[in-house]
Amino acid sequence: MRNEYSGLVGFLVSFPSRLLTLGSRKSAIANLLSGSSLYFAAVVDYNLALNYADSEENSLASSTFDNVYSIKVLAPVEADPLYILISIDALNQLAILKTSVSDNEKALSLLKHAASLATNFDPIAVPIIDPLEAKPPLAEAGRARLDELYTYTLYYLAQVYGVLNDPVSSAACCLETLQRQLCGKTPMVARAWALDAMTLAQYYMQKENFSLAFQCLTAAETLLEGGGETDDEDERRANADLMWVWARFWVAMLATSVDRLGLVEEEEGIVLFEGVDFKTRWMGLCKNEKDANAAFVAALQSLESAKAFFILDGWVTDHVQLILLTNTLYKNLLPFTSTERRAKIHKRRVDMLTRTAADLNPTGDVSGVHTRYVGLVRAIAWEAAITWEILVEMEMDNKKRNEFALQGIKAFLEVVQTFVDRRTSRVMEPVVDADDSRLLMTSRWRMARLYSTLIPLAGNKHALKVGWLKK
Repeated sequence: MRNEYSGLVGFLVSFPSRLLTLGSRKSAIANLLSGSSLYFAAVVDYNLALNYADSEENSLASSTFDNVYSIKVLAPVEADPLYILISIDALNQLAILKTSVSDNEKALSLLKHAASLATNFDPIAVPIIDPLEAKPPLAEAGRARLDELYTYTLYYLAQVYGVLNDPVSSAACCLETLQRQLCGKTPMVARAWALDAMTLAQYYMQKENFSLAFQCLTAAETLLEGGGETDDEDERRANADLMWVWARFWVAMLATSVDRLGLVEEEEGIVLFEGVDFKTRWMGLCKNEKDANAAFVAALQSLESAKAFFILDGWVTDHVQLILLTNTLYKNLLPFTSTERRAKIHKRRVDMLTRTAADLNPTGDVSGVHTRYVGLVRAIAWEAAITWEILVEMEMDNKKRNEFALQGIKAFLEVVQTFVDRRTSRVMEPVVDADDSRLLMTSRWRMARLYSTLIPLAGNKHALKVGWLKK
């Protein structure tokens, strides 16, 4: 705790703080001379720390914010209407700085304390006062600032809970943040709000609560509406991200619908966002082929919209991820389709995957693929290979079965080639990662199995190979 404030008056007169205007400096000096210098020094420390933070002097900012709280200067008066706003904001700011050095537990403690201060203070019963101006009660302005700071506290809590692997608490704080922003409790940027709503939607999707996920995505779409064709890259990216999440929603919903076929779906009846004009409403999980086809079409449209932004030339990883999601969409549609249609769906899958593989690896030589894309080539080749396997099982014509089997063998071989060490031109032994090792061995076994399905035909050039394998 400071015992001397001899340099403080000079600091207040000369330091160009964003909050210390000439008038407030005069009030500050008056406060110092009137005997309240101890607490006011903490206020000055707070403003000094803000300037350090704005200048990205994080170490100085952290130590200065800490100075406000570690010596407990404001602790006795932190809930006082004169200091409540500064106390909450200082806790928020210090928590942010703690997360920058991965001290997340400390950050969580600080934010919980800030939230407790905000929720236990009644700005109507006890009006807030500005300590720098020493003016009469701020009334509406003070209440608005308290609401804003508490909303920020909730937002930061959502982030910290996420880092600490507490998704339930993180989602609860995120939802309350979004609700308060919609109610005008804090300034809101529509694009940022929509992105946060998309994140929350993905949490609800993981919990298979598609009704709430649907509300989040519909609300995000409503706030982003009007962007359309725009030259704003951020706006186009936000819309493409939304379409991607919508596609994931429909894909996950189709998969869950299969698991819950025949079960009675409980109505949630929960409205997350009051005042949002939902142009469409949640119709529930798919119960039949008609429902599944509608979800499939919606997902396909979302995927095409996302791929229009995340093109292969420039967004290789994202584009391939969208292709793989499209492949999963086709797979999730299969339980709702007739046997006659399934072969056509598998053929569409394998055609799409083969085209993508050719785009990634036009020479067919995996050794020529950039190392950062080897994992993508492996994923595409694996999906293509197991699809060819399914087609082999479904095909009755021996000639076509052989053709499908050879295509599957080629795809599995491409998977194996992604494990080749480029320096030795041999498969890496051993493969360190357990999942990769399992994938390599499984590809070899399934390739051998496909060889065993080849049927010798008159004049077939593979007849001798098949005969040798049987021996």
